[in-house]
Amino acid sequence: MPLPRCIRTAFDAEAGRLLADGWREIGTLVTYAGTTPPFRGGVARSGTPDSIDTSLDKMIGKIEWGGRLWRDPEVSKETALAETLRFVSKFQGDIWEDRRHNAGFVLIDESAEQNSRVVLLGVLPEFRRKGIARWLLGAARKPVLVAGTYADNDASCALYTSLGMTILKRERTFHKDVR
Repeated sequence: MPLPRCIRTAFDAEAGRLLADGWREIGTLVTYAGTTPPFRGGVARSGTPDSIDTSLDKMIGKIEWGGRLWRDPEVSKETALAETLRFVSKFQGDIWEDRRHNAGFVLIDESAEQNSRVVLLGVLPEFRRKGIARWLLGAARKPVLVAGTYADNDASCALYTSLGMTILKRERTFHKDVR
C-alpha cells in the first residue's frame, strides 16, 4: 500500500474542506521553541544510524511512536515501522544515546542557522520520567531548540513545557490515500 498524502493546516475553514473531500484527520501537531537545556555531557556519533554503532533499529521497534503514520489506522504498524527506519537511516547528523542504560536516543538537525531541530526523540517506556529525555535534549548545539509533537502526547508536551518552551504553532494533520 502506498503511503498516504499528508497536509497540515492551522485554518478551520481549510480543515472543513479537507474533511468534506474525504481526508481523515490524524491529530494536531504542536511545534515548540525555547532555549536549549544545559549540556550535561555525553558522546555523539556522527553519520547515519547504519554507519555507527547504535541500537536505534532495536529501540524503534519497542517505542510506541506518536508520529503521523503510527496514528493512522489505515497504515499498518509494519509499514509505519519500516518508514520510520527508512527515514532514520537517511538522517545525517549527530545521534546521542544514553549508553549507560541503552534507554533512549535523540536525532538533532543542526543545519538551520539559528536553531537545533529535534528530528526524533525516544526513551524506552521502562526508563521514562527519569530525566533521560531532558539529558538527551541538552546535546543540541544551538541556543534555540525547536521540537514538534502531537497535542495528545501528554508526556512530550509536559517535557517541552517543563523546559520553558513555548508553542509556536498548532496544525491539524490530515491523510488521504493515494490511488
